[in-house]
Amino acid sequence: MILQDYFDTVYNRLTSAVKGVCQNAGKETIGLPAAFPYMDVSLEDCPASLKAADLEDMDNAVEPVIKITVYTEGQEQADLARNILSLAGAEMQQMLFRRSLGPQRVTVPDTGNIFCISARYTRVICDGDLS
Repeated sequence: MILQDYFDTVYNRLTSAVKGVCQNAGKETIGLPAAFPYMDVSLEDCPASLKAADLEDMDNAVEPVIKITVYTEGQEQADLARNILSLAGAEMQQMLFRRSLGPQRVTVPDTGNIFCISARYTRVICDGDLS
């Protein structure tokens, strides 16, 4: 299984976890979303893992960074954005990811009406994980 397959699994589990409050989601979205609320999931970084050699004698382990960004329209929807990110974060914990940054508010230039919050998660993944 390649890393993209794992990323697709994570994305599918996240969209299922938040579907009750957020039906709009995408992967590695460029620009602002067309509909709100919106959850974007992106694979930010995948450095070589120093733990790979010791991970149950399996090769090719990686430690990806997955960033989840939630957009809502208007400040009055800030609590909804936090709730969506909280549900997504709980699902990431179920998949044994740990939050490495956030949640933090992100400033969206030239759009005073958009509230945006994000968090980053990481864990070591090797062949056979997240099945």
